[in-house]
Amino acid sequence: METLLNMLKHIKWAKLGIVALLLAAIAATLFLGGCKENDPEIPAGLDDNTVKVVFTAKANNKSFAMDTKYNVDAEGFNYKFELLKFYLSKMYLVKTDGSKVLVKDIEMIDFRKDKPNLSVGAKVEAGEYKEITFGIGVDSVSNVTDPSTYPNNHPLSLINGTYWDMGSQYRFLLIEGRLDTMQNDTFSVPFVVHTGTNELYRTKTLAHYVKFTKGDNKVITIEIDADKFLTGIDFEHKHVSHTIGGGFEIAKNIADNFVNSLSIKE
Repeated sequence: METLLNMLKHIKWAKLGIVALLLAAIAATLFLGGCKENDPEIPAGLDDNTVKVVFTAKANNKSFAMDTKYNVDAEGFNYKFELLKFYLSKMYLVKTDGSKVLVKDIEMIDFRKDKPNLSVGAKVEAGEYKEITFGIGVDSVSNVTDPSTYPNNHPLSLINGTYWDMGSQYRFLLIEGRLDTMQNDTFSVPFVVHTGTNELYRTKTLAHYVKFTKGDNKVITIEIDADKFLTGIDFEHKHVSHTIGGGFEIAKNIADNFVNSLSIKE
């Protein structure tokens, strides 16, 4: 009987010990939770800041839309866009000290009517930034990669239909539409310009000051002016260019005009 009583005592004290430990753990948690004023601050580089870069477009000083009639100039012909998409590469925000933060390595910006893709985003470090820099096209290293090695959701995959089999490289900027050269709203003449090759890869730097502190969410809007990138192009007589061959000069002019048509929309 004495042995049984001793065993019961030991069990009782063991249970009390477990309860004491649980109470101590709860008390410690409550204590730590109530001491937030003394918590160390999150390092600046780990602050939860986000940036979203949105592309918009205009033509004839109006919001751009597919299958909408626009005029090249006061005495020119009317046109409609049916396709406008391009590769955005190596987009960085540049700090005031010159260091860079990657926003997006590569993305396909697409103005199509159904499911357009017009923005990129990323988490960025806290700090002051002075400009945004990026490329239009595919950089020379990625330009020679095999599209079949990418998953379907990757911008460089075969599913996007931007790979040139004949040139074993990618098309950078794709513009397609129809011209009304008779100015009678028939839009009977198609125009097609696909730029490509490493020679037509273009970079752009846009000055834009933005400051991120802890938990900031910023939006930067980049506007494309279609009037500018079509300026000086004789689409009436030379309205097809796939870069390679006789259409190189048209493609070069479009590549230059396009990058010059980009600006920050305040």
